[in-house]
Amino acid sequence: MKKLLYLAAIIAFVGCQKSGLEYLPITNPASGGGGSTTPPFVWPAGTGEFAPYTTGSTFVFQREVGMPAVIDSFTLTVTGDTSIGGLTYKRMTSSNTAAMPSYFANFNNGITTEVILNFPVATITIPNLTQTVLRDTANVNSTWNEVLNLTVMSFPVPITFTYTVMQKGIVKNVLGVDYLNSTDVKQNVGIPATIATIAGIPANTVLENFYAKGVGRIERDIVSTNTYIKLKRYNVIK
Repeated sequence: MKKLLYLAAIIAFVGCQKSGLEYLPITNPASGGGGSTTPPFVWPAGTGEFAPYTTGSTFVFQREVGMPAVIDSFTLTVTGDTSIGGLTYKRMTSSNTAAMPSYFANFNNGITTEVILNFPVATITIPNLTQTVLRDTANVNSTWNEVLNLTVMSFPVPITFTYTVMQKGIVKNVLGVDYLNSTDVKQNVGIPATIATIAGIPANTVLENFYAKGVGRIERDIVSTNTYIKLKRYNVIK
């Protein structure tokens, strides 16, 4: 039964000082209208406005855990391409895998997908943890679901991820910086009640993720564990 306690690690993943000069705003190139001869920028395969993860781009996050908060940080660096399922994924390499594991991100047809390969949870290894974290065209109150089927000590453990678009086109302030055109997606992680009781973990955990156009994820809140991951600064390579 001890293994079940480590299911909380999955939730921790699925469930970053005032920026000032640290903030590196993105200036989009001219759209070509109004007589400009500058062509519009075309995002490379696997990237897009809400997943601008071009090779060489960096994202520095602050992580706050507990009350009073213990604060650390990590940097995600886009270090290259990987093909998964015939799609181009950008390798998001973490400088602090204890705070945030490295993963792969893909943007395709308005959908942002994230993958962790060989994700270890105690003595269990999940070969492919795949999540559809954002649908650009989904309207407010739209939902979608995914199920991760695990087997722990011969027990089937289906973990259900339910996503709901809470807000779109909002201004989200993160560490003193206003991010325009942001989207708020709530993620509910559900574990069978009997398994949760045995493991002593919540049957339902809610995460809230915020994404900004031209930046990507800017904040993740896991209120039940007092965990907050906030973007401090970034540099998107175009």
